Amino acid sequence: MWMAAMVAESADEYVPALRYLEGIMTQVNVYDTGLKEARDIVGKPENSEILKVVKEKNLEADRQFAKLEGKQKNPTEQMIDRVAMRLAKFDGIQISADLDKTLTISDKYLNLLPHARQFENFMDKHGREVLPFVMARYAREALIFHKSVYEKVGSTLEFRPGVEDFFQLTKDQGIPVSVTSANFRVIVSSCLDNLPAEKRDHLIYITGLSTNDITAIDKEIVIARRVLINPDKANILCVDGLSDQGCLQGVADGISACIFVLPGTKFVEEVKKTGQPYFEFSDFHEVNNIFKQILIRKEQLQS
Repeated sequence: MWMAAMVAESADEYVPALRYLEGIMTQVNVYDTGLKEARDIVGKPENSEILKVVKEKNLEADRQFAKLEGKQKNPTEQMIDRVAMRLAKFDGIQISADLDKTLTISDKYLNLLPHARQFENFMDKHGREVLPFVMARYAREALIFHKSVYEKVGSTLEFRPGVEDFFQLTKDQGIPVSVTSANFRVIVSSCLDNLPAEKRDHLIYITGLSTNDITAIDKEIVIARRVLINPDKANILCVDGLSDQGCLQGVADGISACIFVLPGTKFVEEVKKTGQPYFEFSDFHEVNNIFKQILIRKEQLQS
């Protein structure tokens, strides 16, 4: 009798833990299912054919660039010519930009999230690229019941210098910008709500599979889906490289016309290995300067 009571008491103590574990597994399964569905979309034969056409346009531009005179230019000018050649093959431009550490300059906001210690420990062990998984594992309940927490988190993010000018430039040029962040949409939207409405009405938020989603899918899939939506528009990436490893395969395959990436990361070295055009930047004043040069050169090549 005494033993039975002790077992029952011990079992009761574990009920909350078991429920929590079941919740975690449900969240992770949703993440895995969403990722599989997204990959299936990209992998459909008709969609693969669209992506193949996009790659071929970029390859043809590279062949023309190889024949272009003026190879005495410095490496940056040569890269500008190469990218301008690529853009000239399309009817327009679209930009996919990451939020954390790319458009913004700090990820200290993670400390404001519930289960912040688990976040920190998990990413210390496995690297920051596991952020989407960590979000899915630890944060769904808080997202559903404490939306105000995430609104506060987003509102604390600080834009990297030059971002507002970047948004204004892309709007003036009629270039849509998709914010492809492995975060909750509520964080992304509350961050961008800090901007004047007229500077963000051309922004598209792609953060996951639904409006309030934390099952943020692999960046490679996000970018590929973005290209599938507008295959006639050349795609340009802006990332920091810390959590954007998923973009690398898409870059290597030539889906994107070029990539802007923060310097000093392993990701830069991996991008170099792909042979695809890239530019390093520390703030968006540099991005704006290079982008303006690309646009001017594109017009010269098309005239």
